[in-house]
This record gives sequence, C-alpha cells and structure tokens, in this order.
Amino acid sequence: EVHAGHTGKAAAPRSLDRQSSVAHVDQAFYRALITKEADTWKLAEFLPADRTLPKILDLVGKAYSVTFREVEPSQTTARLLSGWHKSVRIYEVTDGPPLPAGVAPAGQTKGKLGFVYMNLYQRTSLLGRPAVDLAGAQLLCGGHAFLSMNFAEPPMGQGKLLNPEEVVAMTHELGHAVHMLCHQGSPQEFDDLPLDVLELPSTLAETIALQPSCMMQYAGHYASGGPPSDSLVRSCQRDVHFFVRYL
Repeated sequence: EVHAGHTGKAAAPRSLDRQSSVAHVDQAFYRALITKEADTWKLAEFLPADRTLPKILDLVGKAYSVTFREVEPSQTTARLLSGWHKSVRIYEVTDGPPLPAGVAPAGQTKGKLGFVYMNLYQRTSLLGRPAVDLAGAQLLCGGHAFLSMNFAEPPMGQGKLLNPEEVVAMTHELGHAVHMLCHQGSPQEFDDLPLDVLELPSTLAETIALQPSCMMQYAGHYASGGPPSDSLVRSCQRDVHFFVRYL
C-alpha cells in the first residue's frame, strides 16, 4: 500500500505483516492472567447469589460465633412501615454460633447484638445519580450496621451470579459488621481505632471464605448444584505475598 505525502511524493510502502513481539518471559504472565480471568467467570457459575448468601452468612457466623437471621423480608407490609428500600436485606444478629436447621437452642436465650442492613445492588435515583452514597460498611449507631455492596444487578428475569471477588468483598464487609456490632463505644470511637485493629476481623473473614475447604461449603453450580473442581477453586487462591503487595 502506497500513500502520498503532503509534498506529493510517494511515501514508503507500509508493511502489513508487521507484528508486535512479546518477550518470552512475559508470555507466561499474560497467559496466566487470561486463564485466571476465564476461571474467575467460570467459578461464578457455582456462586448463585440466592443460594450462596445464606451459606456465607452461616460461614461468617461460625467464624465469629454469631447468628444472622433475616427479618422483615422485602415482600412484607412491615418493610413499608420501616422505610427501608425493598432491595435492602435486614438481618438480626445474635450472640452464639448458628445451629443446624431444626435444632432448638438449649438453655439461655441468645443475646441480641443488633442489626445488619445489606444493600447488595447499585441503585440510582430518578436523576440517574447513585441513590446510596455510603460505601462499604458503616456503623449508623450502636447496634446498627449498614453494608453497601454496589454489585451490578442481574438482567431482568435472571439470577445473580457472584464472582469470587464479590464473595471476598461481601465476607470482608460482614467481618466489619460483626466488629461494629460487638464494639461498645460510639461510631466516632470505632472510626478512631488503629487501622490494623479495624481491618483484622474483615481480613480474617475474607481469608476464611477463600480457603478451598470453606469454598466447598457454599459453592454449588446454579443448575446442577454440583461442586466446582479442585483446580477451579484453587485458581482464585492468593499467594503468601498478597497482603504485602496490596495492603
């Protein structure tokens, strides 16, 4: 192909078969990056939100010896009176580990720690602006923690499939929520805690959730219900230097 320049002279032919080269040492990196991205979305098929969320709550409850119980479902009239949007899930949190279905608590009644209000999906106002400005976990007042996850809502008529990073984010914020409900001081005193103290419960929760044995407890295919393969589960594991690099 020949192009004429502004002087009217013919420019040098442009090669059409010229290819950019990638260093040999970089090929393995890019191949691993693409493979990991594909595995991430493949693993999402095993994380349907409607079945995964209760199991995540159970997992975090066992880790911190608390129980999450959903109250005021969105379809009840009580929700209209409370003022909370129908997309917000409300959980009462009590002291003591969750019990198997059908097993009644023995002895003393569990003490109430408070409530967690979980807003899973992004919401916009009539003007197209975010309807919720809060991000992550917020202690509204003593005994009341709000979680704004800002996940992308699924298409109409389809169920939400969580990717591993969304599971990590959810368990991270639930760790914050349990910490907030157990804190005896004011919201300002909670915010003034050292950073390592603030982040320890949440980081521990997400680390537990990523353990292969724990993932097998809540991951199941959205259609068949079968567990993911060991190789697929291990594809999303972090190496020992993860927190050194990113925290």
